[in-house]
Amino acid sequence: MLKVVISGLLHICAVAIDCSQSGPFDSALSSVIAHLRRNQLLELNPSKTTPNETLYTRFGHFPHKTLLGFQCDSQRKRDVEAEIDGAGGDAPSGFIHVLAPTPELWTISLPHRTQVVYTADSSYILHRLRTRPGIHIIEAGAGSGSFTHAAVHGVYTGYPTGNGSKGKAFSYEYHASRAEKLREEIREHGLEALVEVAQGDVYICEEDHQKSPEATAVFLDLPAPW
Repeated sequence: MLKVVISGLLHICAVAIDCSQSGPFDSALSSVIAHLRRNQLLELNPSKTTPNETLYTRFGHFPHKTLLGFQCDSQRKRDVEAEIDGAGGDAPSGFIHVLAPTPELWTISLPHRTQVVYTADSSYILHRLRTRPGIHIIEAGAGSGSFTHAAVHGVYTGYPTGNGSKGKAFSYEYHASRAEKLREEIREHGLEALVEVAQGDVYICEEDHQKSPEATAVFLDLPAPW
C-alpha cells in the first residue's frame, strides 16, 4: 500500500548524512558539528577551508586544520591549551565538542534556504508513513534538507552492493539553485548512493528520473499538494 502524507507548509525537506560514521575522521568525513551550547551548533567542513581559517567563539579559537584527525564525539581544547599540553582529552574550560553529524544535529545546524521540518515533526510524519528500513520514500519540495536526513535514517539498511534492495530517498525540488545545493550537500555527506535529487516541477511531472522509484511512501510538501 502506498502511503501519502501532505504538508500544508511551503518548501521543507531534502538531503541526508551517514549516521554510522564516528571515530577518527579525515577528508572522508568532510563535515563535523561543533557543539558550542545547547542551542548553538555549527557545521564545519575542515577539508574545504584554507589552512589558516579559524572558528572564533566565546570559548576560544579553534583552527579548522586542528580538527582533522581527532576523535568525533569528543572535546577539543581551545588552541592555546592545545599548543601547551597537546590536544584531546577532557578540558576544564575553553573547549568545544566535535560531533559526528546525525539527522537531528543537521536539522539544528543546517543553513536555512527555506522553512525547516524539525525532528518532532519529521518523526511524526515518518510514523504516519509507516516508514521502515529497506523501503523507498519520495519527498516533493526539497528546500533546506532537514526531512530527507530523517527519511534516509528511517529507511537506511546499508549502502547498496550489487542488486540487493536497500532503503533510499528520492527528493524533488523545483528551484534549480536549491536542488544543486542539495546535491552538493549529499556529495559532502557521502550519501550519493542513498539519495537521488531531481530538479523539476512535480505538478506537471517535469523531472529528470528515467526510472520509477517504486516508492512505498510519499511526502508532499508543496504549496498546493492537492
